[in-house]
Amino acid sequence: MIRDRERAVEGAAEPVTVLSQTLEGRKLRLATYAGAGHERDAARLKEAFAAEGIALETELVPYESLYGGRGPLPAELVLLEPPVEDDADWTLLHLFKSPASPVRRAMSEALREAVDSRLTGVETASAGRRRSMLEAAEKLLLERQAVILWYRSRQTASFEPGLQDVRLNTYGWVDYRGIWFNG
Repeated sequence: MIRDRERAVEGAAEPVTVLSQTLEGRKLRLATYAGAGHERDAARLKEAFAAEGIALETELVPYESLYGGRGPLPAELVLLEPPVEDDADWTLLHLFKSPASPVRRAMSEALREAVDSRLTGVETASAGRRRSMLEAAEKLLLERQAVILWYRSRQTASFEPGLQDVRLNTYGWVDYRGIWFNG
């Protein structure tokens, strides 16, 4: 969910078309919270769904009802961004395993079991093995369209060609700790 952003941007419109094949004429609910541009994004999604014959009712809910809550989510669809930390593995582990995660709360019991089976032993796995396990769980969620990636902006950085290892952190800022000059 944090990785492979180029693929996600290219396929962003596809999920609405797939949904329209099975949901035409139905009304769906979309829950999100105010701020971070969610109101505008919800309006854009509502228009895209309407163009495919799907009525989408949007509702702003308290942030706490999505992150940190328990039990079912307040709608069939939830628009949010993941709680991103500099440690991508920790972020994905939280989204997939924490009972308070909106991603986990949206999973059916069968899907939770399938994700859990891919993550058995993840806490003690080597870094490489942990990453493979998390990617397998992420791939499953994307294939089943339990999670649909949608990005509204792309972060870039311009820099002198002599600089090496320029990377953006999860907040979209250049991480200066690893930069070095190729002399």
